[in-house]
Amino acid sequence: YFLFDDETRGNSPMSVESVLDQCSQADIWIYPGTTKSLADIENNGEIFTQFAAYQNKEIYNIYKRSNSNGGSDWWETGSLRPDLVLKDFIKVLHPDLLAQDTTYYINKLN
Repeated sequence: YFLFDDETRGNSPMSVESVLDQCSQADIWIYPGTTKSLADIENNGEIFTQFAAYQNKEIYNIYKRSNSNGGSDWWETGSLRPDLVLKDFIKVLHPDLLAQDTTYYINKLN
């Protein structure tokens, strides 16, 4: 995790150029904001297509379960079901450990 030694509390606003400099080779990108497709990533700017995770199509969002207004159930029930949140992260980061399972909240972008 590239901010492991950062002791700042709360959010750490950073420019996309700074993140690209430190994270361009990350294998996986989880939660690219409210984007719901790889085309959304492209439409947000060419700089986002420079990430290895984009090039390898390994980008995931938290909108697998969303309401009619587009809100993610992650924010509604995720804190009550940490077992499902953890299972989702295991499935994305180590898919071989849960080969027969599917994610509950997290969805791979196409």
